[in-house]
Amino acid sequence: MRGAVPDMDKVIEICEKYNVTIIEDCAHALGVKWRGTQMGHFGQSMVTSFQSHKMVDAGEGGMLATNNIDVYLKAAFLSGCYEANIRKHIIDHPEKEEKIKDCLNKIPPYNLRMSNLSAGLLFRQFGIVEKKAERHRKLYKMIWDGLDKDRISFPQVNEHTTPCLDSMQFGMYKYSIEERRAYQKDMNSQGVPINVIGLAAENARVFFNWKFIDPEMRKLEDFPNTHRLIEGMVDVRIPYSLTEEETLDLCKRMNDGLDRLDAARAAKN
Repeated sequence: MRGAVPDMDKVIEICEKYNVTIIEDCAHALGVKWRGTQMGHFGQSMVTSFQSHKMVDAGEGGMLATNNIDVYLKAAFLSGCYEANIRKHIIDHPEKEEKIKDCLNKIPPYNLRMSNLSAGLLFRQFGIVEKKAERHRKLYKMIWDGLDKDRISFPQVNEHTTPCLDSMQFGMYKYSIEERRAYQKDMNSQGVPINVIGLAAENARVFFNWKFIDPEMRKLEDFPNTHRLIEGMVDVRIPYSLTEEETLDLCKRMNDGLDRLDAARAAKN
């Protein structure tokens, strides 16, 4: 989520111990590296997103990447490679013909293929991911350096992670829920689109907003620590197009908003 990476050494160790297959969700992780290796290279498969807020933008859609021939063929057939269309893809595997026969007409094609237009938009962008990541890191540092870290807190980044930082998250745990709502409203009124993640009733990233989970199952474990974490976590995107002047102005507005919050609290006391 937002390019945050766990300790991959520990993840791999645990998964190998218990024979768990690793599938990496890299929707926000293009440009993010662990020990110098791009995320997406540690599991059996990875998926990433090309939605308009992501590092590589085709408007919508995404991609699955894998070295597993069975996963690849199933995904290809599901996406719409019916009849002989699968042979238009380059498949370097000694058993490819036998495996294609095993799948042919046994998997429903859902016609989810990417258009040539979307693919054309993507090719040029893959070559500038690192350039974009470097700029995001520069803009992030400008904001981070200027924000008052005595009043807000930042998640730790593992020393082995090279983040992309196309968005910023910080905690407002010294402030009440009402104060967090007031800060969000204040910032949004100035055109600063911050979002207190856990306070948005329709936020699809928040587990307690998921209506597709049986309420009885939810009662078994409400994950109170996670609940508290996301109720106080603020999310703000850092657009690649921001100028340095706009970035410094953004930082000032966020600090000024905290000042107004503290002044309102002092007035009540």
